Amino acid sequence: MDERERRTAAENAAKSMRDRSAKARERHPFLRCSFECADGWSGPVEAMLAELAPVVAGTDFAIVQVKEKFGGLRVYWQGDVDAAAVRAIIGRAEEAAARTCEVSGQAGRLVNNGGWYRVLAPEHMEPGAKPVRGEAVRTVGGRATG
Repeated sequence: MDERERRTAAENAAKSMRDRSAKARERHPFLRCSFECADGWSGPVEAMLAELAPVVAGTDFAIVQVKEKFGGLRVYWQGDVDAAAVRAIIGRAEEAAARTCEVSGQAGRLVNNGGWYRVLAPEHMEPGAKPVRGEAVRTVGGRATG
């Protein structure tokens, strides 16, 4: 892929992310941000939003950031809610994303892909991508697990 193709792909991905975020904000008013992760994680993110909706209804709960960081899904939130319930729901989404290709939504694994940690299916890995051995340090519900 040459530089022009990479730029076009990046622009298309950004537009898709903006469109997906806008639609999700219409359905879930507590979502106060745009997604900063690729379309492949839309399944875990949408499931999380749907599960959170009844738990946080009528509260001041807000999701302020949804992003990829070091190959993991990160969700930052605020509000006076049942924190344990919210952390559990977010933790399930983080765990699902840890096994889901960021690009395609297919089964994936954490790899060092050209210096970036990403969860990818084999067909989306660059030549020379190295699987991360063992479990990487992950956060579940905002807490390190290993």
